Amino acid sequence: MAIIKTGILGRLTGSLGTVSGRIVKGVNVLSARSGHQAVTTNEKTIARRQQFRGSVKFSSAAHKFKDLRAVWRSKTPDGISSFNFMVRSNYKMCSSYAPTNLNTLTPLFGFPITAASIELTSDSFKVDINPFPGAADFDLTKETTAKLFLIMFLSKPVSAQGADFEYFSVEFTPQSLQLTDPVSFTRTITGQEKLLYDTYTDHMAFIALVTLDNDGNVIHYSNTINNS
Repeated sequence: MAIIKTGILGRLTGSLGTVSGRIVKGVNVLSARSGHQAVTTNEKTIARRQQFRGSVKFSSAAHKFKDLRAVWRSKTPDGISSFNFMVRSNYKMCSSYAPTNLNTLTPLFGFPITAASIELTSDSFKVDINPFPGAADFDLTKETTAKLFLIMFLSKPVSAQGADFEYFSVEFTPQSLQLTDPVSFTRTITGQEKLLYDTYTDHMAFIALVTLDNDGNVIHYSNTINNS
């Protein structure tokens, strides 16, 4: 930085090229302007940005549901939002912008579930969950229903004009909580949902289940399973 009273630039105020000037107590003060930082474009940086983008998209598709938000909020450390915690938890699981079979709709340590069948068509989604007795300390006097969530990652568009990927978020109608019998969830797909499904050839589904009390409050949550 230079301080001048007179000189070739005169009394400069504002900016000129890489130099900026201002008047301080009648004295013209010149300083160099910091240049713009070059955008890093090495492969590792690009990969990290794509992973972060992928985690944000995946988390946004799940975080739209209040019950899943409640689950993450109950496990989120102090100082960050539940959405940021979900993004952090899923960041390293993503492969570039795409999720992998490690991505999760729920925090760690959900009770284990498995699916007897997962049937996905452009007309309907049907998921049969196997019985899960002893999977958690369930209280059937309070936990009366189970609700299923399905987040679908759509990729490989049929048209070159289509986006590289999209997400499809589905909340199923709650069913009576059964621990010793299978629980079936079915959802009809129509209109814009059907059109979106048919726009892509690859459909990867992530599924999680929560149990609810009579007031609709989440009591327990499952792990995440997928159809890959």
